[in-house]
Amino acid sequence: MKVTVKELAPCEKLVKVNVPEEVIAEAYDAVYREISKIAKVPGFRPGKVPPDLVRSHYRDEAKEEVRKRLVSKTLHEALEEHRLDPIFHPEIREIDFTDRKLQYSAYVEIRPEVKVGQYLGVKVKKNPVKVEPAEIDRVIDELRKGHATFTPVEGRGLEFGDFFICDLKVFSDGKELESRQDAWIEYQEHGLLPEICSALKGCRAGDEKSVDVDFPKDYGDSKLAEKKGTFKINVKEIKARALPEVTAEWAKEIGDYGSAEDLRQAIERDLAEEKDRQEEHRLQNEILERLLESSKFSVPKRLVDLTAEDLVSEALKHSAEKHAKESDLEAKKKELRGKVEEEAEKRVRLGFLLEKIAENEKIEVVEKDLNDRLDEIAKQVQQPREKVRSYYESKNRLGSLAHDILNKKTLLYLREKADVS
Repeated sequence: MKVTVKELAPCEKLVKVNVPEEVIAEAYDAVYREISKIAKVPGFRPGKVPPDLVRSHYRDEAKEEVRKRLVSKTLHEALEEHRLDPIFHPEIREIDFTDRKLQYSAYVEIRPEVKVGQYLGVKVKKNPVKVEPAEIDRVIDELRKGHATFTPVEGRGLEFGDFFICDLKVFSDGKELESRQDAWIEYQEHGLLPEICSALKGCRAGDEKSVDVDFPKDYGDSKLAEKKGTFKINVKEIKARALPEVTAEWAKEIGDYGSAEDLRQAIERDLAEEKDRQEEHRLQNEILERLLESSKFSVPKRLVDLTAEDLVSEALKHSAEKHAKESDLEAKKKELRGKVEEEAEKRVRLGFLLEKIAENEKIEVVEKDLNDRLDEIAKQVQQPREKVRSYYESKNRLGSLAHDILNKKTLLYLREKADVS
């Protein structure tokens, strides 16, 4: 068997295979022997059909089977001979097959030769974590809003800070796009479209408004951006919000704190812990960026493409445009694809780097690691661990989960070995 390998790119090879005539003949003999055991030809009992009739009646079936067997067998041998380890199943191209000749090409993407730069003792600086009093005040304000009381407004019109309860309909291009009943909306200068804010100023319960608007470019629903529309609003009630005073009694009521100062201290601790987690996340990302800067190598194009597709799908999952018509959706996917290409390549490169470092440092995923992660997921979805494991096994995702765990363990190792000042 003659095999030649052409390098198309560092991670891309074109393998050309030429199978000898005698190997093809042997494959045909083996296939016809198997077929003869079950061949059905009128006038003959199964297994008793003469070889020449078997060949004439089952020629097409035999040819297809020989082709499949020989391509599979010879490609495996060619890859082993040239020590090529494909990441994906090779793409077979240009098959030329007759009874005496089999030639084909296989496009193969292989793992890159990973060159890791200095990864132990990476110098990074940790920023001090500080919680400002104003940050604590903002959290307390949100708590107060969550425990506010509402009283009907009498003797005056709608003012900023009030809530109005209304029936609401939205129209654009002559079509009704939204209809809500008894909607609670806060009347605030920066939370409503300017035309609505102006039209509702000073209104009272029972007023009905029809407001023409120009939807801004950055409107939440992109389908309406820069279009004209109409809001029909029936104001049914107006409520004034009263916020509770920050007292020891209120602090105890919302969380069994001994005093208002105890509440502030608890909030400060929570904020400090969250800021510390964010700073740790930033440090880890900085370590990875340094690692990327010092480690240059090519990565498989298809792997980058698949990663980019995942990033686009994830972005659309949280986008209002996920329900757009097909043509608009495809345009959005194309737009997003251009934006995520660089990030996709970075993720693929990091995956290979972390894998190589784990190999160098003998970092492994043991059963306890996997069980701990399954326990975390089980707690989140409120299901038994074994049921979660069965789900991952049924979807062939247990290996992917173990790979994620390995990456996290390797990243934590890099963080522990970093030179942090």
